[in-house]
Amino acid sequence: MPDNAQQERRAFGYRVSSRRIALGLTREELAGQCDLSVNTIYALETGRSEAKASTVRELSLALGCSPQYLLFGEEFPQKENNADPLAALLLHARDSLDGRKLDAFIRQSRCLIETLAAL
Repeated sequence: MPDNAQQERRAFGYRVSSRRIALGLTREELAGQCDLSVNTIYALETGRSEAKASTVRELSLALGCSPQYLLFGEEFPQKENNADPLAALLLHARDSLDGRKLDAFIRQSRCLIETLAAL
């Protein structure tokens, strides 16, 4: 029977892989965004390795979720007085859209970001 630490690593890995798949990212793409190897992503997703704090932060940024979600499976309230209006809009859209609408929103957001980056 797996110990508690192993169960936590597996749960963390499941949340990482679920977010990655929901965003339509390959392990290679996620690894590139986080400056990690594909083997590291695989080891994290399968619970074979424990993530460092800096890795959790990079993964959360790339996967569009909080570090708390990856670690504990739940989001904690954000302080509204520090909220960036654009970030708040994107988080609201992420939380309120489902399925194909969310996929379309992500694709459109990526296109917009690429267009802005090219300017």
